[in-house]
Formats: sequence, structure tokens, C-alpha cells
Amino acid sequence: MALVKFKKSAIIWLISTLFFACKPEVERYPVSFNKIWDNGMHIQVDKINQNTKMVGLLSKKVYRTTHTYSYSLMVDDGDINWEGGSAEPKHLLLCNDSIYLHSLKLKVQHTDPTDSLSSRKQAAYYVIEHAYQVYIDERYFFNWFGDDFWVDVSPEIYEQRKVECVEYPIPNDEELNLLN
Repeated sequence: MALVKFKKSAIIWLISTLFFACKPEVERYPVSFNKIWDNGMHIQVDKINQNTKMVGLLSKKVYRTTHTYSYSLMVDDGDINWEGGSAEPKHLLLCNDSIYLHSLKLKVQHTDPTDSLSSRKQAAYYVIEHAYQVYIDERYFFNWFGDDFWVDVSPEIYEQRKVECVEYPIPNDEELNLLN
């Protein structure tokens, strides 16, 4: 009797798993923006859009759709590189001694406290925030050794440098915008 119950349960589990199981359908498409500024510098901005659909194996119903993207930029054929992920680059500030980047990024804000049983946040929303970075280049000997990287800086430092430097807009899709 127990074996018959087990077989029925296993068959029901198998059928429901097959019916509700999903497979991802991923579409990736790149977008590139190129611009030559007045000072002769060339910038290339690459964006990779990715749309993912979770489609039922048997039902062929779309249960969930997500859209993600990632940005990267390159100045003067690779002299300066930036991998920003989901941050959208907006401005490049060129100074005599340094380069600054202004971008917008999404930040998760949790509205409810953590659930004590599952240790998960219950509700959240996204906020668009400004991000500012400065480029540090510690490479030497024909750029074969050392490292280059971006470091976060405060908005005040960026605004101070903006007075004495030249700010250039970075071409992008304008997916993230602030009204102010």
C-alpha cells in the first residue's frame, strides 16, 4: 500500500515539475556609441542589453521577463577603460592631471525590516543615485606593469574640479535620468 502511495506521489510530482518547469530564453544585443570630442580624443561606449524570459517547458507560457544591461567605455583606443556594470556613464571631466567620471546607478532601498525567520528583506524599491570616480593610473614601463583603476570620490570634489577642468558628455541610451 505504501509503495502505491509513493508511486502516485512520485508521478504527481514528476508531472507538476514538468508542467511548471521553465527554461530561460536569453537575448543579448550590443549597442555602441562613438564620438570624437573637440580636443581630438575618441570615446567608445559599449552597452550590452540582455532580455531574459522564463518560458514553461510544456505550457510555453512566459512566467517572468527581466531586462538588464551593462556599460563599458574606452577612451583613446584603450588608454583608459571603465567597466561600470549597470551604472550609466554621463560625463567625463578632463583635467591636466586627472580624469573624473560622473555616472548614474541604481541602488536598492529596503522599506521593511528584515524578516526574523527567513533573514530576508520583505519589500524594496530602486533609487537612482549619482556616482563620481577618479581614474588612477599606476602603470609603468610601456603600461606593461602596474595597475589602473577607478576610485570613488565625493560630489564636492567633482564640483570643485569642474571649475578648472573641461566636462564632456558621454553618449548613452539615457536609460537612467534624474529630473534635477
